[in-house]
Amino acid sequence: MKRIDELFEVVYGVNLDLSKLIKDENGINYVGRSKKNNGITANVLPVKDIVPNPAYTISVAGGGSVLEAFIQEKPYYSGRDLFYLKPKIDMNINILQYYCLCIKANQFKYSFGRQANKTLNALLVPDLNELPEWVEKTRNIKIDDIPDYFLNEGYERACWFLDNIDQEKFEDKYSKSVSSKKIDLSNSSWEYFDLIGENGIFEIDHGKRLKTLDRIEGDIPLITAGKYNQGIASYIAENNNMKLFDHCITIDMFGNSFYHSEQFYCDDNIVTLHSKIEISDYVGMFISTVINMENFRYSFGRQYRMTKYSKSQKVLLPSLNGVPDYEFMENYIKNLNYSIAI
Repeated sequence: MKRIDELFEVVYGVNLDLSKLIKDENGINYVGRSKKNNGITANVLPVKDIVPNPAYTISVAGGGSVLEAFIQEKPYYSGRDLFYLKPKIDMNINILQYYCLCIKANQFKYSFGRQANKTLNALLVPDLNELPEWVEKTRNIKIDDIPDYFLNEGYERACWFLDNIDQEKFEDKYSKSVSSKKIDLSNSSWEYFDLIGENGIFEIDHGKRLKTLDRIEGDIPLITAGKYNQGIASYIAENNNMKLFDHCITIDMFGNSFYHSEQFYCDDNIVTLHSKIEISDYVGMFISTVINMENFRYSFGRQYRMTKYSKSQKVLLPSLNGVPDYEFMENYIKNLNYSIAI
């Protein structure tokens, strides 16, 4: 390990007051103590006789959002309590980014009442010969190269892909579908069906409230309200007071719907739908996706739950002779890219 000042020159920035500068969208970046937008809070016109902080240095907040650290690829002005780190030896962009992460890893030591102005120099970070091999790995992945599967799950999932996946190996292994037959949704007739009830295609049930303090860590998923990670909030141990579900669709209080093939628990924010006939996992995924497209109808003031909204809900599905066309739904999911990984 090395002190930061053994690897970098630690320099206090130009310390300009943003309120006294003239903003200009085509001007020089002004970096403050923010943790957003790479620390850039504005663009300003150049100030006579004030030389900007140099490009390809790391800006570090000594106060405010303490130890927020970012690579600045262009010359920039800075505000109060903003330092920049200038490498004492050449470092590529990957290495600089790694040291940003190392600096941020020390944030737990600080707060608004304990700033880093006097201690930044002495922070310990790995020496250059201690860097992990992956730091030097060159990646040329662009946002357009990220599979829709990851982008559809949000920004964090896409970032995980960029950090952890070898693009060529991933595509080679997973991009194929189970079926090579091309299927068009417009090739089927569509019809509205009752979701539940006497003529509905599902039986309805719901979960049970489980306070956070009563949750014991385990390996069984606990589903609660949420649109990410299939609604899984945590993993808990077996609980005799909770009902186990499997091979069913969940719908939370905001209309977010997912299909779950494996066993899980769920709380009272969750409605479960069990098909009256046996359906495949592929069909469950198809129907839950269609249901999920209706979640714009629900909010805090109009929750889903087991109410008149759910009891009267209809779902638009491919049909054949007046009944849901389950074979078409299954084949459609199997035809999708990455379905080989389901």
